[in-house]
Amino acid sequence: MERKIQIIGVNLKRFLLPHILICIILIIFSPLFIGIENLDAQKSAQVLEMFAALFGIIMLTPLCLPEMDNDIRELVESKYVPYIGVVIIRIMEALFFLMVIIAL
Repeated sequence: MERKIQIIGVNLKRFLLPHILICIILIIFSPLFIGIENLDAQKSAQVLEMFAALFGIIMLTPLCLPEMDNDIRELVESKYVPYIGVVIIRIMEALFFLMVIIAL
């Protein structure tokens, strides 16, 4: 369990934080991209839903980015925690932050 918590901390600090910040900036400035002042509540919600769909692309695409280098991949695969376990932890962490950002 301690190793999994350590994986979560390192992944959050080094790989996931920039993507979380991009999603937060995008949700804050999404009304500026497409004006919603003349829209009713339902139409403005549709505009915000279009931008919320992009968050999955921003958060889930770079999950295996660190292992694109063969040396790093070999190092990760030689560790005690299997590589697929590391990827599952990253997916769960990204999904958690996606839910938090969309809920806010």
